[in-house]
Amino acid sequence: MAVMTVMAVIVTGVAISQTNTVSAIGFGVSALVLWLGVLRAPTLGVHAKRHGVVVRELTSTTTVSWDEILEIEMAQGDGAPVLNGPTVPVIRRRRADGSEAIVELNALGGYGLFQYDASPGQRAVAGLNEHLMNWRRGAA
Repeated sequence: MAVMTVMAVIVTGVAISQTNTVSAIGFGVSALVLWLGVLRAPTLGVHAKRHGVVVRELTSTTTVSWDEILEIEMAQGDGAPVLNGPTVPVIRRRRADGSEAIVELNALGGYGLFQYDASPGQRAVAGLNEHLMNWRRGAA
């Protein structure tokens, strides 16, 4: 977040110092986007709550209730393929209309290349599955 703040300050300074209107507008829009990112960054992440899993990304927030969750696992993400393929934690859910959907937990993704322990994503999947099992025990 500190890096983004520094970038926002620099780009804002450049936007203010521009004499060319088009450049000033371009840098101004870029600065605005960076400042919005600085404000949103502290709330990003995946949180296990009493009512379900809340996934906060830069531009959206998704809440998946525990009773909709079919499975939480590591899966192939939509990112660019690498040697082993990028893996990202996903929640497989059943919507109210009966259709299945996948929610990627991109904030927890991990490529896992040259790692001997579990990636942050794998640890997160284990923790979320533990919460899911506890919820199912309490709901039964």
